Amino acid sequence: MQPSTADPRRRRVLILAGILAGLLAGVSVIRAATAPDEAEVCARVLDLAAGAGEDASEADRAACERHYAELRERSGWLEWARVARCTVTAQTLSDAGGCG
Repeated sequence: MQPSTADPRRRRVLILAGILAGLLAGVSVIRAATAPDEAEVCARVLDLAAGAGEDASEADRAACERHYAELRERSGWLEWARVARCTVTAQTLSDAGGCG
């Protein structure tokens, strides 16, 4: 026997759960849509490298952007948002490397 949704209290709980799920999905979409792009991520990685005393050329920047573009394609938008934000906020190259 299926549970009845006619009970007003149960109906309110189900409606609130649906609203909450919708809000969480909306926040996820917004966060993913506003994630840093490959150029921003690579700018941060190259800044961290310079801070560690490593020289970076324009070829390194292009290789970095290719790497992160491929990673973005493979990982999907939610995972990309996580990796990009983690990398941009990293304090060291080691931290950035651990982002994904």
